[in-house]
Amino acid sequence: MNLLKVLIINDMQELTIEIQGKKVTLEELTSFEKELDMTLPDIYKEVLLKYGGSRVKENTYSSKASISFFLSLSSKRNATAKNIIETYKEEYGAALWLPFATDSGGWVFNISIAKDTYGQVWIDKFDSGDSDPFEYVSPSLEEFIDSLKSSE
Repeated sequence: MNLLKVLIINDMQELTIEIQGKKVTLEELTSFEKELDMTLPDIYKEVLLKYGGSRVKENTYSSKASISFFLSLSSKRNATAKNIIETYKEEYGAALWLPFATDSGGWVFNISIAKDTYGQVWIDKFDSGDSDPFEYVSPSLEEFIDSLKSSE
């Protein structure tokens, strides 16, 4: 396994990047905030800047939740945070979710920006057949990152 880098987010767990795809740049992130007409939560911006477009060794949250890769803002081959937010706007009329990663089946990990669940991590099981495909995962993105374990 080729480990490219080890990065640290503030006082959260260190995640080991195994594969680095298209990284998120500060310029992209600034433009993204302008497009959305909102200030994104600092932790969300930090995760996108450090891990966007990458696969990490510590990818398992629980037996029910495992990350395949962290989303980038632009990609020619993969889903992106931008196009998922556009889909949410079309389906729900507003962007109440900020996607940051997907699992191996394409389900999307999000942080909520809705008033009553702000900052919590939820997974969008969009093809599950449930009338409400969003399932609670973690009280915060920090706790989610801190709880990630290697699947090895």
